[in-house]
Amino acid sequence: MKIFFFLILGLVSVARADYRKWYQPIEALDGAQAFVSDSWSGVNYGVDSFFANENYSDAVNRSYIQVGYGIAKFEGEEQLYNFNLKIKVDFPNSKRKFKIVFETSEDEIEDQQSLRSNVAPEGADSDANASDTVKEKRYNAAIRSIILESKNWKAFIDTGMRLNLPLDPFVKSSVRRTFDINTGSLSFIQKFNFFRQNGFEEISSLDYSYEFSKTLSLGVFNSLAWTDLKDTFTIFHSMSVFSQLSERRAVNLFVSTSAVTKPVISYDQYTTGFSYRQLIHKTWLFAQLGSGVVFLKSEGFNSKPYFEVKTDLIF
Repeated sequence: MKIFFFLILGLVSVARADYRKWYQPIEALDGAQAFVSDSWSGVNYGVDSFFANENYSDAVNRSYIQVGYGIAKFEGEEQLYNFNLKIKVDFPNSKRKFKIVFETSEDEIEDQQSLRSNVAPEGADSDANASDTVKEKRYNAAIRSIILESKNWKAFIDTGMRLNLPLDPFVKSSVRRTFDINTGSLSFIQKFNFFRQNGFEEISSLDYSYEFSKTLSLGVFNSLAWTDLKDTFTIFHSMSVFSQLSERRAVNLFVSTSAVTKPVISYDQYTTGFSYRQLIHKTWLFAQLGSGVVFLKSEGFNSKPYFEVKTDLIF
């Protein structure tokens, strides 16, 4: 009996030592996180915004740094790796409201659709080159001028440069109008973008959300987008059910579809899936697991399962 007791005690001690060995690197980052956070004027971590699946850069009105890394795997394809960096510097004491924004350069339309509905990660398109699993990252640097900011109105203009060679100057504008109605909240978002290299982009979105309770909500998202680069309109619809399981855990179920308008309106992709998010360390380290199925017209609408893992660090 004593031998059995000491054996169990030894196993527990080893397991605890291994756990501490694994956890020490994360704890070591606490000091760095606190230092950066204090240096960036008391950053708002936006835990509620993260779990509510809202645009962090729009929801948070203070300086912050957000670093994200994700791995996605589609059936029959190689892994896809995606790194994202967003930095926003706020100047609350200046007379004129403006911010400095530095972020990885993403496709505005795809980024917005993915953000709103947790659609399948980049790479779902069967035309994607399997060898291009690590996309070359470009960065945007801009000055954001706040035109209007209130409970129901938000408008700003970004003037900046896409930092690739040759340099690509751009101007982006965004206006959001939110209406509180008896059955929920309705938001209209209008964006106009112009890049020297890719030309003009226009995105019109209509967002509806309804809260069944403080922990359960419904979201419906619709958008119509035009780009000179593709010379066509893109239509997108999605519906998601969001449930906050606790203060640290949340799950999202969604269905979505997209269409092109040339030569005729044709729906070319359907997606359904779920994502699970959790705050795994204090108030700044998040993890997300997601899985779903994509149905592509180019592949005869045969099912194409995928799985993804993401992490986010918010300083």
